[in-house]
Amino acid sequence: MKTIKINKKVVIFVSIMLSAVILVGFAAQGTKGNGVSGNVSTLILQKGDLTYSVSTTGTIYSQNVTKVYSNLNYQVKEIYVDVGDVVKAGDTLARLDVASLEKDIAQKRAALNNTQASTQLALEIAQNDLDIYLENLEENLNAELYNAGISVETARLDLQAAQSDVKNARRNLSDAEDSGADDDELDQLKEISVQKEIVLDKAQANLDKATKAYEIAQANKNTTVSSYENKVRSAEISANLQDQLIALQKLESDLASSTIKAPVSGTISDVQAVAGASGNGLLFVIQDTDNLKVITNIPEYDVATVQVGNRVTIKTDATGDKVFEGVLSRISPTSTESIAGKTNTSTDAEFESEITVASSASGLRIGMNARLNTIIEEKSNIYSVPYETLGTTPEGENYIYVAIPNGTDHIVQKLSVTIGLESNLFAEILSDSLTDGMIVIKNPQNVKQGDKITLQK
Repeated sequence: MKTIKINKKVVIFVSIMLSAVILVGFAAQGTKGNGVSGNVSTLILQKGDLTYSVSTTGTIYSQNVTKVYSNLNYQVKEIYVDVGDVVKAGDTLARLDVASLEKDIAQKRAALNNTQASTQLALEIAQNDLDIYLENLEENLNAELYNAGISVETARLDLQAAQSDVKNARRNLSDAEDSGADDDELDQLKEISVQKEIVLDKAQANLDKATKAYEIAQANKNTTVSSYENKVRSAEISANLQDQLIALQKLESDLASSTIKAPVSGTISDVQAVAGASGNGLLFVIQDTDNLKVITNIPEYDVATVQVGNRVTIKTDATGDKVFEGVLSRISPTSTESIAGKTNTSTDAEFESEITVASSASGLRIGMNARLNTIIEEKSNIYSVPYETLGTTPEGENYIYVAIPNGTDHIVQKLSVTIGLESNLFAEILSDSLTDGMIVIKNPQNVKQGDKITLQK
């Protein structure tokens, strides 16, 4: 059985919600002869809700804070927003004075266009020269190579004819020798064979010479093709103005960036831009007022009780009794740092935590101070009483005293109870004997079992 001390010291601060508990006080006076002196306070027992929560305070922030910077050194020309203005993504916040930049862009664009025109023309001419030369080669219009080819073919035919003549001369001489021709005829045939051999040697020499000339013509052709191709490549390199194009694009990007626009939707919370001053650096801060969070510090003695995912109720002075819903979304694994920047390990260490505010947070504003109740446990439709109504026997049994009607009076009766959920001021009581409307005596130390009391009207 769970016991509780009446004078329990509560170390943690919690919020109590008793939306349906009706505590009606009565004054009861003891009758003569029963040893009861003075008035006895009572309350009427009714079922209601009980909540155990950890109470802290915090400050409301935006979940999404966007800082708008510029890396351009031009002066701020115009500013279009003030602190508190609501903007949408893409809205213009300010403009820089970029008159000199616009002139530089115009000059570079004109120079680039002129260069592109001239280099493109040179490329077209070089490519055309190469195409014409290759076309002439295909149509045999290269005189050197064509004539060299003809010479080789003619020399080859001459060689073939000389080879045939030598072969015939040798055959005639052999036939004459076989037939027993006289010496004069043989000498004449030998002379003819020698002459044919001389002609053959000359024909071979002519073919070798023609072949060499053809190879030279072929090499000259390859050299000429390479020369034309090199001219095309050179023209292509000259026509590649990538570096100049990149430089122009950088200037154009700077021009576009000189119009400072909101990258996200939200509320302007800070304006650092100053007209006439340099636009380099932080210019604006935009906070998302539709998605809020609360930063709080949970004391060390509570940090083991709460956990991520706990429901949190939020109130502010500005919104009165209106209750906003949130969820504990983060608990720092280390305690907050001291002024010196070291982790705080003192007895009053605190752990920074974050509560995500529900979307329906109309009325909350960034920077407001908030009162927070992190719900640890809650029950509905239960009986609960203040701690002052509880008594404890030496054996550790918890009880309450109730007033039982007895004619026109009431009799004090002791009722054993079990303690359930506890808050800072109230405790759930459990017993099969509890009923709605039961009269509970607030201070059990002032009465005892069987006392007769009269309730004042």
